[in-house]
Amino acid sequence: MPTGERTIIVNAPPAHVFDVIVDYERYPEFTRDVIAARIDQTAGDERVVTFTTRVVKKLTYTVRLRHDRPHRVEWSLVEATLLKRNDGHWVLEPLSGQRTEVSYRCDLAVGTLVPKAVSTKMIAVSLPSMLRDFKARAEATYRRTEEK
Repeated sequence: MPTGERTIIVNAPPAHVFDVIVDYERYPEFTRDVIAARIDQTAGDERVVTFTTRVVKKLTYTVRLRHDRPHRVEWSLVEATLLKRNDGHWVLEPLSGQRTEVSYRCDLAVGTLVPKAVSTKMIAVSLPSMLRDFKARAEATYRRTEEK
């Protein structure tokens, strides 16, 4: 089972970065691989969200996300046709100067009918690209709020 883990520094405070991470329905606006995102359920600090992505091939999966604002978002797979496992978390640590250290970890297991290239691309290529997308979105939206 591939595991991906990366850390990146974002020039925005944790609360702002957190807000970008939990704005699930806007992911298609700024991430390259997410085609669609729909919030299916909301209960307190939990969300059930269905994502459709294109990483080598189109994948649709539903995850349950738990929020600990503004420090952590963790998720676990609810259902998917091609994934057997998709669990992980975002961890946000404040740094000086309104910056945030963002750590992302994802554990994936794909079904037997999915080529290994799909999970390998999800970890090796898409993960760094996705983090750059989130960094760019958080920094751009934070700059706009600071200018007001």
